[in-house]
Amino acid sequence: MIALRKWSRILHRDIGFFFVGTTIIYGLSGLALNHINDWDPSYSVQTHQYKTELDFSQDHFSKENLDQFLKETGYLDIYKNHYYPNKSTLKIFLKNNSSILMDTKTGIADAEIVQKRLLFYEANLLHYNPTRWWTWFISYL
Repeated sequence: MIALRKWSRILHRDIGFFFVGTTIIYGLSGLALNHINDWDPSYSVQTHQYKTELDFSQDHFSKENLDQFLKETGYLDIYKNHYYPNKSTLKIFLKNNSSILMDTKTGIADAEIVQKRLLFYEANLLHYNPTRWWTWFISYL
């Protein structure tokens, strides 16, 4: 009888922590999603501007110049691909939907770095009901 009471308390405590935690996650992500016009609760976007003297014209493109530029800016390890949308623009794709848009005539490059927000990304993912079992679970919460 004492063992049953002990396990009943332990289960009650742990299940309570789980449901309180789930309620807090839904409350915070719901608040964040209500203010989606003011800020993106899942991602933060940082912009940086760089100037280079390297020649990136389409006619004189070299992978060595690109690697040197990416090494100087610190983006070499997240490089994915590149292409020229027109003669005077180079678009460099980086991991995590980040990119660099470079004006090849002036050497000015605008980097847009996208990062997931800590905790909010995961909370919003759960709020969007990513799988069937989560939809079933949350409807009975």
